[in-house]
Amino acid sequence: MFVPLLALLQVAGSGEALGTPSRAPGSPPPANSPEAVSVPEIYSGTLGQLDVVVPKLAADIEVDGVLDEAPWGDAAVLMGFSQYKPVDGLPAADNTEVLVWYSSDAIHFGIRAFEPHGAPNASLADRDKIESDDHVQILLDTFNDGRSAVVFGVNPFGVQADGSRVEQRVSTRTSSATRNRDPVDLSQDFLYESRGRLTDYGYEVEMRIPFKSLSYPSQDTQSWGINVIRK
Repeated sequence: MFVPLLALLQVAGSGEALGTPSRAPGSPPPANSPEAVSVPEIYSGTLGQLDVVVPKLAADIEVDGVLDEAPWGDAAVLMGFSQYKPVDGLPAADNTEVLVWYSSDAIHFGIRAFEPHGAPNASLADRDKIESDDHVQILLDTFNDGRSAVVFGVNPFGVQADGSRVEQRVSTRTSSATRNRDPVDLSQDFLYESRGRLTDYGYEVEMRIPFKSLSYPSQDTQSWGINVIRK
């Protein structure tokens, strides 16, 4: 089963560059700041809530696969996924929650994967060898051009599979069309942290991706495309 969500992440507010001072988790934003505007903290793909404002928090946490620190309570939550196999567009059979926030030097993702039908398939596989396990991929289109993305994958134990995905076109004598599911080039290895664990509801994974591992435009407001795929 695959469950994708296409959305747009805003990872810096107007006039705020990556690396500028953050507010502490749980503290209110200044009254005159863009964050003071009421925005939903939960974003549902099935409801079309795809413009995600990611909070910036001053926190230094351990990546341990347990989403119990204060920043996770302030993170934006992505949910309401839909499947594309075997039938495209139907609500996903199993729920998935993706939490996201960023600090001065990294973007953080937390994954709660609910699996009511039985224990997840998980192993302590080698890096880039998790295709036969349950896993989640975070695809970041940091230039928001719809042409390429960096891929950060994890299985339930946090074993990594990473690389890049570039749009490919299939040409025939009569047409040229973009392929729907371009393969991931696993030859690249990015620097990021991940830990995961099995839970009574499924599994939980924590990821920290340093900004230095990513390329993105030099501008104050960062608008990135994101696609989340669970198998």
